[in-house]
Amino acid sequence: MDVWKWLKPRKKLKDYYKVLGVSPSASQKTIQQAFWGAARTLHPDVNSDPEDAEKFKEVAEAYLELKRPDKRGDYDAKIISDYCQTIVGGSFSRDEGDEERKDTFLDRILKGGL
Repeated sequence: MDVWKWLKPRKKLKDYYKVLGVSPSASQKTIQQAFWGAARTLHPDVNSDPEDAEKFKEVAEAYLELKRPDKRGDYDAKIISDYCQTIVGGSFSRDEGDEERKDTFLDRILKGGL
């Protein structure tokens, strides 16, 4: 079963996998090939369309986040954390102006609240 189909980032996180047109389980080589393929058509030196220049910026941002395994792991962890927060309703950080710490997913498990 592919759990990644449920682990889509909410609006505050960009879906870098979708931007590059690859699966979250794609290899580093596939991610690199997707970037270079998009760069060949979208780069401002090749394409003068302003919309494509913006698309290129998104593709470059996605590639910078996913090209290194450690940064990719951090991004994947953010997606998983965001998904868990949605399901459980807890928060892993404080909201602005909220001085009380909300229950985290782990706190709820340890308290037996799930």
